[in-house]
Amino acid sequence: MKITSIYNTKEELEKRVKELSVLIEESSGNVKKLVDEQNKLTKQLEDINKPKLSNDDLNKLMDIVERAVDNFSFDDTDNYECDFEIDYDNRIQLQSISFDEQYKITSDVSEAIEDFFNIIPEDESTDSE
Repeated sequence: MKITSIYNTKEELEKRVKELSVLIEESSGNVKKLVDEQNKLTKQLEDINKPKLSNDDLNKLMDIVERAVDNFSFDDTDNYECDFEIDYDNRIQLQSISFDEQYKITSDVSEAIEDFFNIIPEDESTDSE
């Protein structure tokens, strides 16, 4: 299959290649702008149905979480499961350690948040819509 060209000289071909390069660059810039705008609008669409929270309330909420975690006793050895082994020198060493009280931290944080907010019972929140 023979490809015929409307360009007869090397100079015409080089000129057209340069023109196409410029067009591609311009198009790439426009595509990038469109992708950026789409990403921005997608983020806005995701955020539109989220509950609203003021910066002041967010700071209070972060303080509540921080206090709840700070009040948890990470020093309590009952919160961990440890496996020991005897090494070649007959020394006992810690083989593994796992934290088993994740639910307790989650529970403490959840309770602190629930105390901060006026929780609307499920049946009341659906009635008002």
